Amino acid sequence: MLIEKALSPGESARYRTVDAICQTIANWIDAGRLGHNDRLQAERMMSAHFATTRITLREALGQLEARGVIYREERRGWFVSPPRVVYNPLQRSHFHAMARDQGRRPATLVLDAREVEAPAMLCGLLALPPAARVYRIRRVRRIDGRAVLYVEHYLNPAFFPAILQQDLTASLTEPTPLVMISATDACASICVPPPSRRRRRWR
Repeated sequence: MLIEKALSPGESARYRTVDAICQTIANWIDAGRLGHNDRLQAERMMSAHFATTRITLREALGQLEARGVIYREERRGWFVSPPRVVYNPLQRSHFHAMARDQGRRPATLVLDAREVEAPAMLCGLLALPPAARVYRIRRVRRIDGRAVLYVEHYLNPAFFPAILQQDLTASLTEPTPLVMISATDACASICVPPPSRRRRRWR
C-alpha cells in the first residue's frame, strides 16, 4: 500500500530553491564560468547570492556532490570536479600510467612497509602456513593531490627478499616488475577508498 504525503508550502518552496541552485551551478560549469578544480564562492556568499539559508544551500551542494559535479575539501571549501578517471580492469596498466595517460597527476604516499604476521585469510591466499611472516606495504594513491585509494600489499618474502629496499612510491609492476601480480602464491593486494572518501566518487 502506497501512502503519499502532500508537501507543505514551505517544503515545496525549499525543494524548488534546491533545484534552482543545482541547475544554476551546473549551468555555470557548462558555460565555462567555473572550470575543473575551481573553487566555488564561500557558503556565506552563495547563500546571499541565492537569497536562501545555508541549510538549504548545503542541501543543494550535497546533491551536486552526490552527482559528482563538485567535491568538498575539509576547511578549504567546494570545488568543481575534474573529468572522471576511466579505469579499465581488462587493460594491463598501473596506477601512475593510467592517471598520466588521462592528463592527471598521480602520486603515491607510503604509510609503512615492514614484516608482519600474516592474517589467517592471507595465509590461505598465499599458500603459507598459519602465522607465517610476510611483507606488508601500506600506501595511499593520489590523483591531482587528492587521496583516492588506500592499498595494502602482502608479499611472500621468499619471492621478494629485497622489496623493502626498493622505491615503493613508484609502481610495483612497471617498468621493471618488482611484483608479478599474476603470481597468486606470491602476493595479495587489498584496495579500498580512504575512510574520508568512501562515499565519494573517484575523481
